[in-house]
Amino acid sequence: DYFFNLGVAYFEQKKFIDAIENLSRVLAICPFYYKAYLILGTAYLKIRKFEFAQKYLHKSILYDKSNPLSYLNLGAVDSILKLYDEAIKMFEKAIQISPKEARAYLGLAKIYSTIGKIEQANDLFKKVIELDTKGNLANYAKKSIVLLSRQESNNIDSETSIKEINGHP
Repeated sequence: DYFFNLGVAYFEQKKFIDAIENLSRVLAICPFYYKAYLILGTAYLKIRKFEFAQKYLHKSILYDKSNPLSYLNLGAVDSILKLYDEAIKMFEKAIQISPKEARAYLGLAKIYSTIGKIEQANDLFKKVIELDTKGNLANYAKKSIVLLSRQESNNIDSETSIKEINGHP
């Protein structure tokens, strides 16, 4: 408990290396503790060590298939690594477990906009707005819809639009 709580405290303070060190100690003692894998994988995501993030997030899912955050974070990692088919599966699984998880819809929308599925991306951005109403995710989704509509009307090229859309959350 001590090392887990310390790891969580470091994670919350954005001291990801210290969090990784303490959570690794937890797993040396208790190798089936899914929460430690989840936070450890997320810490590696935060420091952009994506292969480690994948490894620990997969372990988190192995030991607890019902936590949408594991799927959400693994979807984010897979998306960054351009493993879009895998990322789509992870975001869809997060939505299946937690249908009101706006971040999962946002992750899917960003992938669909990246791979040129504009209509699906727009539908998902609208779902983000519906779920998040006035939050940061909704504001981001509204801007993304405008950018995609500009792209569709050929006011900007798709590469510029995608870069602007993917530059946030």
